[in-house]
Amino acid sequence: MTAQPIRIMTCNIWGDYFGNPVPPRASLLKIVFNRYDADILGLQETTANWWSSEAFKNLEKNYTAVPTETAGRVNYTPLFYRTSRFELLESGWNLFHEKLDVSKGWTCVVLKDKASGKVFAVFNTHFWWQLELKDEVIRRYNAMEMTHAMKQIAAAYQCPVIFMGDLNCRYPSSTWEFLKGNG
Repeated sequence: MTAQPIRIMTCNIWGDYFGNPVPPRASLLKIVFNRYDADILGLQETTANWWSSEAFKNLEKNYTAVPTETAGRVNYTPLFYRTSRFELLESGWNLFHEKLDVSKGWTCVVLKDKASGKVFAVFNTHFWWQLELKDEVIRRYNAMEMTHAMKQIAAAYQCPVIFMGDLNCRYPSSTWEFLKGNG
């Protein structure tokens, strides 16, 4: 049996922080999501208003949001997977530094392809965003924390792990070099 390619998409949807309302952009993102028809979709800056948007209501037709225990907080880095294709084995969510920024963290999922039986994991992240040297140190810690979790999942399931998201770093930077050096 030939394995089908897995289509993965990441998108920073630009949360509604700066007077940029969700509705006009939600209808456009609905078109984008339908056009690219990814099997797995990772988003960043997903504010509460996005969760109730037209774009997300449309996603519910073919996707399931990766379940996460957020204790009532908003998951700004959700993952969605095509329910018809994958079986959920495990999922998780983590904030990097809640007191600094409640939107920066990662969501992960371990999935099994129903047709091929292959198991793999996906992490979706959003790293710290400011641009001074101290901020690069914060991003580096974000990368260290996420790669540690990725290695734990890879070892537990003996599977490949993919990550995506808004890294907010330049190429090359110490954060990028750390990620590259850790596979």
